[in-house]
Amino acid sequence: MESVDQIILLEIIAIPFFSVWNDYMTQTASIISGVVKDNTGNAISGARVSFITGPVPLPDIATLTDMNGTFVLSAPVPGDYIIEVVTEQFIPKKVKIAIESNQQKHIEINLSSQGR
Repeated sequence: MESVDQIILLEIIAIPFFSVWNDYMTQTASIISGVVKDNTGNAISGARVSFITGPVPLPDIATLTDMNGTFVLSAPVPGDYIIEVVTEQFIPKKVKIAIESNQQKHIEINLSSQGR
């Protein structure tokens, strides 16, 4: 039979652990989606959209815009992110985005031509 001390110790360790684990497992990543366009409103395909900074250390997470200029990134935790859009024909642009838990945010990013 378990002693009262063993049961209390189990409650002290197990309950906070399972509470944190449940919060982690029920949290869903937020979504940052958008479209990249030039100054005249035309979609830019093949632009690299990546996280530069975020509220937590991030690996090199990036995506390319499709033929309609659209992209989707998954933000692992709520907070402030800076994303950068880079393509050869246009001046790179950085955008700051604040996102909350389970939020879906849609943005439009307009790039300026390099004027070559």
